[in-house]
Amino acid sequence: MNTSIPLPANGLGGFRLRVFATEDEAASRLAWLLGYAQTPPEITRCESLNDALDDAGTMPVLVPVIPAVDQIREALEAGAAPATALSDWCDRTTDFLQTCRQARRRIVLLDAAMMQAQPHELAADLGARLGEKLDLRTETPNLAPAPSASAYAALAACLVAGDPMATALADEIEAMTLGPVSSRLPARATLEAITTALRFESNEQRLMRDSLAQLLSTVTGLEKDLSTAQDESRATAKQLQEKTRQMQEKTTAMESLLHMKSRELVQVAAERARLAEEKAHLSGLLEGAHYEITALRESTSWKITRPLRALRGGSNEG
Repeated sequence: MNTSIPLPANGLGGFRLRVFATEDEAASRLAWLLGYAQTPPEITRCESLNDALDDAGTMPVLVPVIPAVDQIREALEAGAAPATALSDWCDRTTDFLQTCRQARRRIVLLDAAMMQAQPHELAADLGARLGEKLDLRTETPNLAPAPSASAYAALAACLVAGDPMATALADEIEAMTLGPVSSRLPARATLEAITTALRFESNEQRLMRDSLAQLLSTVTGLEKDLSTAQDESRATAKQLQEKTRQMQEKTTAMESLLHMKSRELVQVAAERARLAEEKAHLSGLLEGAHYEITALRESTSWKITRPLRALRGGSNEG
């Protein structure tokens, strides 16, 4: 589905343009550039490059592109591995250029990063290529992008420069690009910002190492204290075990003695019961004897024979 790109409300021109842009940012920058034209053209963004070529008739098709280094940098910032970011860009660009080569005369590549950095120069080149008057208003600003302080920008530049295939693809894109193109080398300000950031990170790393060393020293001290406490605890536990063993031995001896004394007490109680029983028996016998003696002395025969007993033994018996 093709869509019209909105432009500032200062009237539409007499010619139409077909645009294919894979990135919304590139399409927005082109709309910004053409929006400052004194007579802005009518712009339609197409879903595919082939649709744009079919719909444009004999007119050129504008294709704003994000520079290779910026595309790879964005992929790196999104978390892609360097090799993956480079490989994905090469695959997309290879497919894109295959279509561009077949209709090279009708396709106009534009560096999206330069649309705001050098708008007047790019508009003049584009007007000449289209055969249309495309003068920008005098108040059109030059908005040179601030250099990126991200290390990913430098890494992306190194990836492109260090890969022959990526370099060849980037060279072909630049050769087909109308007007000024972005440099593939990181800006000096970018390198200075990265150097400052790395220096700051180095200081932070040093502070982190110092903090880690202090933490490690503290942990080592705590481990020593813990080891000492464990040794003391083991020694105390050993002493307690020895005292417990001694107390158990004493308790066992006391229990044995108590058991023996209990048996002796039972024996003594049994002996006392036997002696009490024997005493009761003897007391009964004694009482019986006393009774018999008393009865004998009270008897008539005992009284009659008293003089005889007295003569025989001089007894004082009654």
